Amino acid sequence: MCGLAGKISRRHASELSHYVEKSLDVLEHRGPDDRGCRVLASGSWSVAFGQTRLSIIDLSEAGHQPMISQDGRFAIVFNGEIYNYKEVRRELRAVGVSFSTETDTEVLLAAWSTWGQDVLPRLIGMFAFAVVDVVGQTVTVVRDGFGIKPVFWSLSDNEFSFASEAKAMEKVMGRRLAPNNSVVTRFLMIGTYDTGAETFFDGVYRLEPGTVLSLDLSQDWLQPNIQRWWNPGVSPVGPNDFEEAAELVREKFLENVALHLRSDVSLGFTLSGGIDSSAIVHAARYLEPDLPIKTFSFVSPGAPDNEESWIDMVNESAGAESFKVSSDAATLEADLFDLIQTQGEPFGDTSIYAQYIVYRLARESGVTVTLDGQGADEIFAGYFGYVESRLKSLIQEWKFFDAISLLGKWSTWPGRSKSNALQGLFSLYSPGRGRVASVRSMLGSQNGGIDLSWLEGDLKSVYERGLDAKSGERGRQLASILRWELRQGGLGPRLRNGDRNSMRWSIESRVPFLTIPLAETALGFNEEFLLSRGGETKHVLRRALRGIVPDRILDRRDKIGFQTPESSWLVGLGPERISSWLGGLDHLEVVNVEAAKNGIRAQLAQGHATPELWRYLNTALWAENFFR
Repeated sequence: MCGLAGKISRRHASELSHYVEKSLDVLEHRGPDDRGCRVLASGSWSVAFGQTRLSIIDLSEAGHQPMISQDGRFAIVFNGEIYNYKEVRRELRAVGVSFSTETDTEVLLAAWSTWGQDVLPRLIGMFAFAVVDVVGQTVTVVRDGFGIKPVFWSLSDNEFSFASEAKAMEKVMGRRLAPNNSVVTRFLMIGTYDTGAETFFDGVYRLEPGTVLSLDLSQDWLQPNIQRWWNPGVSPVGPNDFEEAAELVREKFLENVALHLRSDVSLGFTLSGGIDSSAIVHAARYLEPDLPIKTFSFVSPGAPDNEESWIDMVNESAGAESFKVSSDAATLEADLFDLIQTQGEPFGDTSIYAQYIVYRLARESGVTVTLDGQGADEIFAGYFGYVESRLKSLIQEWKFFDAISLLGKWSTWPGRSKSNALQGLFSLYSPGRGRVASVRSMLGSQNGGIDLSWLEGDLKSVYERGLDAKSGERGRQLASILRWELRQGGLGPRLRNGDRNSMRWSIESRVPFLTIPLAETALGFNEEFLLSRGGETKHVLRRALRGIVPDRILDRRDKIGFQTPESSWLVGLGPERISSWLGGLDHLEVVNVEAAKNGIRAQLAQGHATPELWRYLNTALWAENFFR
């Protein structure tokens, strides 16, 4: 697990090294164990690659990067882990490739040298890497299918720059960054972020999940060519028998966990008490009965959504050693500025802080690698089951009575209502303009001083692109929305938050649910296997885990995760302190600062804080950090 930076230019090699080294200074927390920078020539271009290394597999100096292929043709910088590197290495040895290290980096480099881009679907792992072919005069930047590992890029004045974090981009680009007003406004108004290539910084882009960016260095002008290398289908291809499907999920899930347990350093597990993180803890115990298991959890003593009893149940059942952490308004205030710097861009809510202190606790406890339950909801239809999409599938198949039955049974579960399901269903049929009108009506005059005159066209475009991306084959709307969530939707922000928080403490966070074979298997299932006729979410996953995870946990009907008492925390900080922190909004031309302050004071005076308040606060602190 590492930090990457690179620059392609016609500048002198020493200049390129300077910019890359400056960015590596910023990325040192991502890889404190080793560091390297190298400039290579390809045609008339110079290519500078840099990396900071967190040693996980083969802790020796043999893992130093940039790594050069045995024939000198290719060089790579790599962030991530290839969990099936041993299996890929056996394949390569069978065709005559030799190895001098035990690293997964050497396996990845040899696999790219041998098979090129065709190797990507074979890899079980999380990765962002860049490869230069000095003979073929190309540079290729790759991101894993789910976007677990980040990479940002920019093309300016015929120079291409990339880095693992946005704050490192400023250094490798060699200039101050400016806010992206469109992204900032959408975040402040409706809370969306990290759902496409655009970032909060003007001219800085994220390479989207499952894509490759290639550059032809034989040309005078750099022109990125971006293509998707993973594009899963949603046609029904799985077993027709539910029990057979559950056994297939069980087999693939256990294979995933076994691969993700490979490490030359200490392991731990983040545990929220929900099904997904509990599944990973129990699967590890099932696979390795003698494995020392340490779990790390956030708890909120006295809060109505405190998960501590579920956490205790899992730890007792799995024979795990439990480490817990809690927080309050004072500790949030103490960590707030570092949290904002850690994330690098604005983010959704204070549950991200809970995750931040959980990873800190893991590091303080001597753990370098954690396993996390992220991704199961997006693969197996968790949360509320995406019922509106399933209803649309049934309607498309003329199964109206089945749709009515599902709606009735689904709505009896906690936190659900028929009206919410129907509202979501109608939104799938409404045009972009209707969705925008709905948002504008919801916002009303409480817009924090933002000029909405240009926003309608921008939101209309966003909604229409989203509706197009979520559509799929007739009768496969649930599978289609899950595919969208995996590639462009809600998973992206969660993975970003987890990556920044874990790497802040030099922790490698692994997500065993997120492998291409498991995702493609689930997307091919009968949709009824995902959201049952009785409204049970993650239906086939719960069945697959019987006998591994206690039934009481599998039968849970609520979904909480790392929740924080956000409103009480923000009220506890007080209106004067919060108002004093809003000065950063002055750096954002889209916000009327006095109007925003007045609205927030009025809200806090009533003794509560809405999600919008947090968005304004962390955006202000982010802007002050980057643009002052």
